[in-house]
Amino acid sequence: MILRELKKAKLLTSQSGPRGGYRLIRDPGEIPLLEIVEALEGSVHLDQCAFSGGPCHWDQVCVIHDVWTEARQAFSDSLSAHTLGEVADADRRLREGVVAVPTNTHCK
Repeated sequence: MILRELKKAKLLTSQSGPRGGYRLIRDPGEIPLLEIVEALEGSVHLDQCAFSGGPCHWDQVCVIHDVWTEARQAFSDSLSAHTLGEVADADRRLREGVVAVPTNTHCK
C-alpha cells in the first residue's frame, strides 16, 4: 500500500522481475518530507476545524482558528525544510553509534 502510494505520487519507480523492485525517482536529498507525508496522508492544509471537527466556516471563525492555522503552517514548514536524505543520514549515524540517542526521545 505505502509503496503504491509513493509510486502514484511519482516518488518511486518500480520494475518487475528477479532484478526488480522499487527505486526513488530523485535523490533522497531532494525529496522534502512534506511530499512523502502528503503522498501517504493527503494535504496537511485541511479545511477541518480543530475545535468542532467539521468543516471550517470561515465566516464564523472559532476561538482556536488562529492558533490552529499557525500550528498547521509550522508543521508544514518543518516538513518542507527537511528531506528524506537527512532522515536516512540520521538513521545511519544512530545505527553506527556516531551520535547518541537524544535524551528527549520517546524511546526508552
